[in-house]
Amino acid sequence: MMKVGISVWEDRISPVLDGCSRFLVVEIEDGQEVWREGAEISETYLPFRARAIVDLGIDVLICGAVSRPLAAMLSGSGISVIGWMNGNVDDVLQDFLSGKLDARMFDMRRGFGMRKGHGPGRRRLRDCHGRFGKGGIRA
Repeated sequence: MMKVGISVWEDRISPVLDGCSRFLVVEIEDGQEVWREGAEISETYLPFRARAIVDLGIDVLICGAVSRPLAAMLSGSGISVIGWMNGNVDDVLQDFLSGKLDARMFDMRRGFGMRKGHGPGRRRLRDCHGRFGKGGIRA
């Protein structure tokens, strides 16, 4: 028997675990869902929040983005954290049960890549006189 927790926002995986208040707890036996129930967690202080999640008795947590400190507290308490997921809760659960979760790649990070002029290697747009580029508009 295994218990899986899923962070929920409406009918989707919550985008950020650290601020999520609703969870779905699913009991799985022989690869089949046998029981499910909702849970609410209102704790905001991370150590108390981690303890409340651990108290759900889950073995695996499927969630969206998660801070490193919270992920470390949960994994240190024996919970396997599958982060950076998104999509409909039931679809993600089905993919988890069928072993297709990795293949489906709900990776949220794909949508937030470096665009032109953003991120590492970005050059300063103004020269020392406040102009843009070569003889551009004066600021």
